[in-house]
Amino acid sequence: MLVSNPVTTPPAGPLTLVQKRIYALLEELEMPYQRVACEAAIRMEDCTVIEDRLATKVVKTLLLANRQETAYYLYVLPGEAPYKASAFSQALGVSRAQFAKASALQALLGTEIGGTTILSAVWPAAREVQLVIDQACLAAPSLGCTDGTPTGYLKIASQDLLNLYLPACGRQVTLI
Repeated sequence: MLVSNPVTTPPAGPLTLVQKRIYALLEELEMPYQRVACEAAIRMEDCTVIEDRLATKVVKTLLLANRQETAYYLYVLPGEAPYKASAFSQALGVSRAQFAKASALQALLGTEIGGTTILSAVWPAAREVQLVIDQACLAAPSLGCTDGTPTGYLKIASQDLLNLYLPACGRQVTLI
């Protein structure tokens, strides 16, 4: 896996619509970050070199839905943690959640498979998605996540995400 050295600027090439919103908000908030470019990292196993370069753990971000696909949840959990549907559903008091369809990623988050990120909270359609973060992700001073693509990863301060970025998006978070 080829991974660039960390930089503190947005990518120079063409950006997706969600990336434009993410980097614009980071700049507006003057929120520091480090970024690496890499080959497409779709699986958590692909992220070990990214974690080494950014010196932080990359979180796993899942888009989940109820069976009727009328309620959606963006769930952020430690990269090494398995997703346990029953524990997630019990913690939120909802019926068993399942993985959302790939088409929902683009429609609700502006991303494709491998690009799912909590930073998509800035995307207008993401207001329909409940944000859920495993508290273990916030225990470390920083976390790694995609920039809305599977080829760009950011290291951001955990507290900046919780106290600056998400509030600027007008979003509340459920911690479990």
